[in-house]
Amino acid sequence: MKTANENGNKTKIKSQRRMGRGRTLSLLMVFWFLFEILCSCGDGKWAEYRKNSEQVTLPNICIDTENGAEIADREHYIGMTLSANNCREERYNLTNVSGVVRGRGNSSWDFCEKKSYRLKLDLKINLLGTGKGGDRDWVLISNAREKSMMRNYAAFSLARRMGMEAVTACTFTNLYINGEYMGIYLLTEAVEFGENRLDIDDEGENTDIGYLLELDRRAISDSEHRYEYFYVNDWAVPFAVKSNITGEAQNAFIREWMERADDAICSGRREAIEELVNVDSAVDMYILEEFTKDRDVGFSSFFLYKRPGGKLTFGFPWDFDLALGNDSGEDRLSEKDSPKLNYKGTSGLVAAKLNRWFTALTGERWFMELVAQRFDQLSQQFNELFTEVAEVGFSMSGEADRNYDRWKVMGKRQLFEPTKVARIRTYGGQVEYLLSWMEERHEWLEKYFAEYLPA
Repeated sequence: MKTANENGNKTKIKSQRRMGRGRTLSLLMVFWFLFEILCSCGDGKWAEYRKNSEQVTLPNICIDTENGAEIADREHYIGMTLSANNCREERYNLTNVSGVVRGRGNSSWDFCEKKSYRLKLDLKINLLGTGKGGDRDWVLISNAREKSMMRNYAAFSLARRMGMEAVTACTFTNLYINGEYMGIYLLTEAVEFGENRLDIDDEGENTDIGYLLELDRRAISDSEHRYEYFYVNDWAVPFAVKSNITGEAQNAFIREWMERADDAICSGRREAIEELVNVDSAVDMYILEEFTKDRDVGFSSFFLYKRPGGKLTFGFPWDFDLALGNDSGEDRLSEKDSPKLNYKGTSGLVAAKLNRWFTALTGERWFMELVAQRFDQLSQQFNELFTEVAEVGFSMSGEADRNYDRWKVMGKRQLFEPTKVARIRTYGGQVEYLLSWMEERHEWLEKYFAEYLPA
């Protein structure tokens, strides 16, 4: 028979075990809390911007479709009216502007709940005061695959600061469709020639007109006519003609011209390249693509243009949501013969490995010396970019909280998002991660390019 003392000792031991388990659980909770803070807040360098940011109220774009119809796909436009309010200037407020709307995007349309849209207005209008003036064609980017919603904005801003001729203007806005709040969107100009955009003549039957081209693996499926795309030499990915083209004669002209440019670039001979290519634009585009570590650089959303009688020019940077540290690269790494690249980190090269022309150009000392000198000249522009992203990003925190009340994805992994990014559970933490990544990437490239600077 057990004594009262033995029973008491057993009770005491059980109590101590419970207390031990409780302490362990508490410690685990503390460690997890600290881990979440670290993931959300980074190194705290940008805390002052975050603390002192003046919160903005974004303008609103309101779309009402005919009979409240759903915007169901990317192929078919449906009728709509568009209104805008709360604009920075009263003159940009609009009521019942008619036009059509459809879905847009590829993987973002297929895999994300928050969709992007393409607008075509009946009149040329400068929506929300974006860009140089009015036009009919506009894009509403959802930024559904990246939670800072700032990556496209940052890339476009850097391109403008670098002085690129062809850059889409953009503005953040709230979007409502048939009265339903859809979240924060980035309103951008469409990539196209236009009187108030890049004003290049692409009309007529002559062959030496203006051409807007996109390296695009989906060119065949997205084209209505065979002459709207072509292949260059042995490059596996086709080019799509995104400007006006009337038939096979123009297709043959630009294809043959591009084959000559490809031969020159792949030869590495500077004189041959400079005869056909605007080399300064190639330098700037390489810096932008390498800085952002853009996965699409070798097969999609890579634009070039040519004026009548002019040289091939790199421009219209586009689609950076899976860039700037937001790409795990796991799908690319599993592809047969895919290069094993560090997509998500701040070190290593991507554009020089994935794009045929950049691979050839970066193998030439003369080109890398131009890149290094240009990168060194852009130090102030990069610093201004970091400040702008901090100020604009943090100023939208209140609006972003509303966006993520609508789309409850914070803390949930989106598509090819790195695990580290998925674990950040606050909008401010997402912006800080982007800022820290950009600064570290700039520092790595600065050291890498330094060996090509003159002694």
